[in-house]
Amino acid sequence: MRVACIQTKANDWKDANEAWSTTKATLVSAARSHDLVILPECIFPAYFLPAHERPAGVIPTDVVLEEVRQIAQETETYIAFGYASGSENVASLFDRQGHEIARKAKSYLWHFDRRWFQPGEEVCVCETEFGKVALVICADARLPELVRGAAMEGVRLIIDLANLTASGPDPGKLTNAQCEYMLGTRARENGAWLAVADKWGVEADSVCYAGRSSVFAPDGRCVAQAPSDANYVLSVEIPTDPATGLISCEMLSEPLPRRRPELYSLLTTDTHDLPVYHTLTEAVIPELLTPYVTVTSLANGDVDLVAHVERLLEHEPDLIVLPTVHQADVDAAPFQARLADTQHLVLSDIHRGLVRTRILSSTNVVGEYMTCHDWNPQSPAFSVNQFPVVRRTPFGCIGVVHDAELVLMEPARCLMLAGADLVIWPHSMSFERALPLARTRAAENRFFIAGVYSSARSGEQPGASFIVDPSGNLIASTLPTRRVHTTGAYCALANSRIKGIVPGTHVVFDRKPKNYGRLVSYGSEI
Repeated sequence: MRVACIQTKANDWKDANEAWSTTKATLVSAARSHDLVILPECIFPAYFLPAHERPAGVIPTDVVLEEVRQIAQETETYIAFGYASGSENVASLFDRQGHEIARKAKSYLWHFDRRWFQPGEEVCVCETEFGKVALVICADARLPELVRGAAMEGVRLIIDLANLTASGPDPGKLTNAQCEYMLGTRARENGAWLAVADKWGVEADSVCYAGRSSVFAPDGRCVAQAPSDANYVLSVEIPTDPATGLISCEMLSEPLPRRRPELYSLLTTDTHDLPVYHTLTEAVIPELLTPYVTVTSLANGDVDLVAHVERLLEHEPDLIVLPTVHQADVDAAPFQARLADTQHLVLSDIHRGLVRTRILSSTNVVGEYMTCHDWNPQSPAFSVNQFPVVRRTPFGCIGVVHDAELVLMEPARCLMLAGADLVIWPHSMSFERALPLARTRAAENRFFIAGVYSSARSGEQPGASFIVDPSGNLIASTLPTRRVHTTGAYCALANSRIKGIVPGTHVVFDRKPKNYGRLVSYGSEI
């Protein structure tokens, strides 16, 4: 299946007719040699549409849609087209015969676009000769529940029509969290291909676009990406099964842990009943919610951990996070005996065949978590409780998730809804696989993640331990080239309680829990 993502220069509303003439020529050319052509969000007439700037003489949208329909029919090509229609930001998918087979109005509105658009339905899936595809529009893909809901219908390709905004002094180096790491994670967590078409340039003297139109494989790899400062037709061959003609996903996607829908009830809990809703209204003193956190990486557990902790205590940390010790039932007492009254330590080991994480004070085990998901369907995976958040610390609320559980969107989301300020993540992934995943989970949930690496097998190349902030920025990292290394940073956990991304777009308040029922249904698998 040959796919083209058309990247075009942004235009102001008043220039819509001229811009469409140029875009139409590019569309016709691309359609002649591709099976699917994707254009950006609001390619016509524009994205920045305040009523007081409405120009005269703009071609009616219906006329443009008819031209797109004819191009699809004449070239026998699928076309995904983004446009503004009345009070909706819309994506339409036309088939080879020119029939509109899917229409999606953007549901997760972004910043000022809610001033002239109304939200639409969340999930839009349709059948094509290449298998099921889903339509999403830009910020829709920042909402993991939305894409998961579509993926659970067996989607093989996620079509993303976007206007990804950016900021920076060099047009050739602009980027965006979505094209940099979030969309790759969307593909990876759902085992589907994802193709995104974006604009570049500046619209209305105030909206700068990132370009970077991309195609991501089901394992999260970016297989092709356009520059940030040029018109571009990104052309990618997506493999299809020779026997069925369907897009091939299984051969490239990693095995995902079993979903545990019975544990995800927070996803459908009314917003006002969520623990995080009450956490967001608590009065806090930021200085007291800013622990100094150290993270350690280990390779094959080749260090005396008690002696290592004694060394780390010279750095005066508030919280020490150790990676998984691949031993059964490690005694916590020697670690606790070395902690001051206000210090805490996170210790992960093996208990009953599963990873267990304990959060220790000098006198107590203040919290415990055991793996709820497992790679092996025959393992005795179970839950002590449902993604507990430990509140009995002097510096904020802590949650835990283990290894490949972070590949699933639901555990991290549940921890955010439960009020976690900081999520501890013991893992054994390479740095290249772990960091984009952690950045996505941190940014989409607006909390800190402390990822700590250890390897259960000797001879493996060490990965890295790191800390990511609520904007998805890497603020500390060990060196992947060192078998044992520790680093640290102050973590202003009060920032985890700022859930607004931009004005008018909120991680908690803009979710629609009533729409997520299928995510908590027994037997729901992808």
